Amino acid sequence: MSRQIAPQTRSKALRRTKRVLDARQGMEGAKNAYRGSQEVKRADTPN
Repeated sequence: MSRQIAPQTRSKALRRTKRVLDARQGMEGAKNAYRGSQEVKRADTPN
């Protein structure tokens, strides 16, 4: 097994990692936005 990684493979791996990170951040953002909208609705309705 050669220790040297082909540049093509390395860039592909990096791109995959970046996509995973972006997806994870997107999920967090969606969760936060959803939570925020829920709180706004709760504040709007008087109990």
